[in-house]
Amino acid sequence: MERSGDRWGASGDERRVARIRAADRTSGHHLVHVEDVATAHVKALFDSKTNGLRIMLAESSLWVKDVCNILREAGFNKAPKRELPNLIVKFAALFDQELAGIKDFLGQARHSKSKKAQELLGLYSKTAQEAILETANDLTKKKA
Repeated sequence: MERSGDRWGASGDERRVARIRAADRTSGHHLVHVEDVATAHVKALFDSKTNGLRIMLAESSLWVKDVCNILREAGFNKAPKRELPNLIVKFAALFDQELAGIKDFLGQARHSKSKKAQELLGLYSKTAQEAILETANDLTKKKA
């Protein structure tokens, strides 16, 4: 009899994603609402001031644990509450290529200035928190 997954029913890909998610909770990400990205693309196409420029879009930078807190406050109680210590993640990265790719970024706050986007394109209409909650609500609707 062929068996997929481990004794808990998780496949190799699912375990790999879970390891990366657990480790990734101690890193920060730049967030922007997809509608603002689409608006920025359209505005940049028709505005000669943006020709040849690289424009960073980031409404805010949040740690993954902050994203989880936002989700839990909104009633998404399955969002993780704990995080792996960086030392454990770095040790596990010795044996796992996917973790090795993020180990150097653990615990580093990455702040980017999107002042150029604000000045040239007049963004942002939605907050990162709105983007997070809209995404979570959309995903739960599709799952049901």
